[in-house]
Amino acid sequence: MTTAEPYSHALTGHLETVTSVAFSPKGDTLTSASYDLTARVWPLDANSAIDRVCAYSGGDLTGEVWGELVPGLEFRDGCGASGMVGH
Repeated sequence: MTTAEPYSHALTGHLETVTSVAFSPKGDTLTSASYDLTARVWPLDANSAIDRVCAYSGGDLTGEVWGELVPGLEFRDGCGASGMVGH
């Protein structure tokens, strides 16, 4: 049996074991469900990820924090006038 290498960091947020996952028909989100009785929707496109990071940080990002929150994406200094990229 071959084991796949992880593409990125783990998606965190559930408090218990994840019981199922499904991609949206367009492939732009991943939904997960858990024994903690929650479901989470994860955006899979870079702009959505950046928007979430900008909102989370209030737009005040350093290169180091960016690397922790959005690994694998090139650092973008600042999040725009409204605090969010692309808005």
